[in-house]
Amino acid sequence: MRIVLIDVNLKLCRKWRERFEGYESVEVREGNLLENHCGDILVTPGNCFGIMDGGFDHCVKEYFDAGGWNAGDDIEERVRRHIFEEYFGEQPVGTSFLVPTCRGHRVRFLAYTPTMRIPKRIDAEAVYDSTRAALIACSKLDAIDDPIVMIPGMGTGYGCVGSKVAAEMMGAAIDSIFRAPLYGLDWDYGYAVEKRIKGIKTFS
Repeated sequence: MRIVLIDVNLKLCRKWRERFEGYESVEVREGNLLENHCGDILVTPGNCFGIMDGGFDHCVKEYFDAGGWNAGDDIEERVRRHIFEEYFGEQPVGTSFLVPTCRGHRVRFLAYTPTMRIPKRIDAEAVYDSTRAALIACSKLDAIDDPIVMIPGMGTGYGCVGSKVAAEMMGAAIDSIFRAPLYGLDWDYGYAVEKRIKGIKTFS
């Protein structure tokens, strides 16, 4: 799995570059994620109900719907149907699932990943939880070998998480996947993770 971090927020991109210097599996690009057809899976930070009528979600909906769908089966419908069927109508923050996009599209899957219940300022820890959830969901995809995953800033829009904190939280989440312990889960490891996450929240 390879990761492409893309955002129009230049400050966030600078923080990403600082955070991921030397990472072979992580690339940073500046610009509109929806104009960069450089990946197999697109992660979208959404809300818990799959309502895609504002912000980045709305842009994602229009982007995929422009590709052509069968009547009554657009990307939002697929997302919301999955939330009804699998999460009883409310998908928890810290979870993510993949839905196929329209046939023939360069981006083959959308990873729907709530960072908030409704649009509001969020706790920065949700950035870690949602980024990690998205990567876990993407890692379990069997349809593509070594998928390229495109991720925007998580929680940096309506969530109001600052660029440095968001970059560090996303970095911690990516490290937890690519540098996961090979064995021996214990409280020493658990408390070390908690300390790292709480430490990031003090950054300005």
